[in-house]
Amino acid sequence: MGSKSIKNTLNRNGTFYLQFRDSNQKLFKKSLKTDSAKQAAIFMAQLSAFIPFVQTGSMPVEDFRLRVD
Repeated sequence: MGSKSIKNTLNRNGTFYLQFRDSNQKLFKKSLKTDSAKQAAIFMAQLSAFIPFVQTGSMPVEDFRLRVD
């Protein structure tokens, strides 16, 4: 992965987190439970298509949270 960043993720103390603002501008932050950039990129490839739906309010945050868990 090198030094490329992964959109909508934050690496804090070696652990990757999914982070974005929902339709109410509330911060959604959830651990991806990995320290691997490659694994975080795989998780994000699966989840990134749903983020715009949460941001526009088309998908409830709780439904998205179930996909992350």
